[in-house]
Amino acid sequence: VSTGEYRLSVLPVDSEGSSNLLFSPGYIDVNVKCPLLDVEFSQSQVNVHGKILCKEKCNQNILLLLVRLAGGVKHETKTTSLEQDNANFVFTKVFPGKYRLEVKHSSSKAPANDDWCWDENTLDVDVGNDDVTNIVFVQKGYWIELVSSHDTEAYIRQPDSSKLELLIKEGSQRMCIETPGQHELYLVNSCISFGTSPIVFDTQNPVLVHISAKKYLVRGEIHVDISSPLEEIDLLEDIVVDAFKSNGSSIDEISTMPVFAKSYQNGITVFEYSTWTDLGEDFIFVPRDSSTRRKKILFYPSRHQFSVSASGCQDAVPSITAKMGLYLEGSVSPATPDVRITILAAGNSKYAMLKKGDIATETKTNSDGSFFAGPLYEDIVYEVEASKAGYHLKQTGPYSFACQKLGQILVHIYGENDTEMLPAVLLSLSGEGGYRKNSVSGSGGTFSFDNLFPRSYYLRALLKEYKFTPSTVAIDLNSGESRAVEFRATRVAFSAMGSVTLLTGQPKEGVFVEARSESRGYYEEATTDSFGRFRLRGLVPGSSYSIRVVAKDNLRLAAVERASPESVSVDVSHS
Repeated sequence: VSTGEYRLSVLPVDSEGSSNLLFSPGYIDVNVKCPLLDVEFSQSQVNVHGKILCKEKCNQNILLLLVRLAGGVKHETKTTSLEQDNANFVFTKVFPGKYRLEVKHSSSKAPANDDWCWDENTLDVDVGNDDVTNIVFVQKGYWIELVSSHDTEAYIRQPDSSKLELLIKEGSQRMCIETPGQHELYLVNSCISFGTSPIVFDTQNPVLVHISAKKYLVRGEIHVDISSPLEEIDLLEDIVVDAFKSNGSSIDEISTMPVFAKSYQNGITVFEYSTWTDLGEDFIFVPRDSSTRRKKILFYPSRHQFSVSASGCQDAVPSITAKMGLYLEGSVSPATPDVRITILAAGNSKYAMLKKGDIATETKTNSDGSFFAGPLYEDIVYEVEASKAGYHLKQTGPYSFACQKLGQILVHIYGENDTEMLPAVLLSLSGEGGYRKNSVSGSGGTFSFDNLFPRSYYLRALLKEYKFTPSTVAIDLNSGESRAVEFRATRVAFSAMGSVTLLTGQPKEGVFVEARSESRGYYEEATTDSFGRFRLRGLVPGSSYSIRVVAKDNLRLAAVERASPESVSVDVSHS
């Protein structure tokens, strides 16, 4: 080099690997008069300074990374933390070049995760010959992680009572909460319940927030046709919906609420009912009018079955139409109270669980003879029947009846003395128009012929071995009249009883036995029962009878060739 003044600078070789090399000092001025052997340049090293702006007091859990970039590829990385008791940080002896500066806050529970959110958590920095200063990272808030089973609207009540609206998506997500401290998360979903609300979390101790559906809202509508005069009737407390399980057991009684936005269109008032249910439940919803002060309304259809099968908002239960039920009004003439009125289905109903011939409802007439039956579904025709013990009712119109009170004959039968117990007596009652009825008296010699139309009757009492006084009674019975008749029984004949057995001692059934009085010409006969016993009735006192086993040309009677003894003589006396 020739003598003179020079400025010396170090320039890197123009290559990709050396393009960011810088040296210090940037240049040296020299005056060359003789050889200079102590000129030195060294690669530049500078310091990178910065600070952290925290929501609260910064701590040593903040980690900073300085990553050198070359050709878009990360190379060596330096790390540092905050200086003791302040929010500043410094990277020393940093060679010039392109760098990416990163910041994160990690807790001891999850050191690999950043649990703070930042305005920017990375900054690109060009490092030259001079120190880098004024780098600032600003904490935006705190990360809260959530896992939700469904999309839902929500809001957070913050420590200062302010409200933060948000939309939570199904699956995993993170939210940046800008205010420190304890927060309350309220879930707002019109058709899904997530259990206890609110969910409380603290930014100082962040945990994974689980949001899981617990109940699902099932709702339906009842459209009440108020074209009938129901406008002034408050139905709010009257219309309820009974919820049953599929096995018929009761679950709940659900009240209804009017939906004013949908009501009063075409004379319709809309009521809504709803209940919270578990996934997989099956319901039977049965609407009911609980009013007792007016005519009731009925529902078409009378019930709906519904299954909670979808994990999410449920489809609405199909709507139910309600309108005034059918009422039948009639009367019984003359006015007769407590007549039983039975309403029968004349066909199969689509809405009620009625088949042809089933009883739809029952009622009784009032003191004025009128009746009022309902409510009934209008899709079928009904038949009306009337009945009352001791009365004859004849239908004279669709819902009107003529009533006639029937008579009664009370029969008392006495023996020769009032304490004598008589066997059952055959009572034969005949009357005009071919009427005839035979009955048997009960214990104590009493019997009642009931439900008799007004007419003339003839009554006889019959029992073998007895004579009755009077033998026949003529009775003129008026409508609703009760007549008492007495008979006195006198014994005029007696019985002979015995048995027939085989040589082995076994009883013989079906053997024909006769009693014959040759002197007086009397004759009686009987056959043995399963125990071999027989009873010959009507033996006249003062007579002698010969009792013997005889053969008869009858396949049903036992054939007997000989009996021992051949006959038995019996004298019948008066006592």
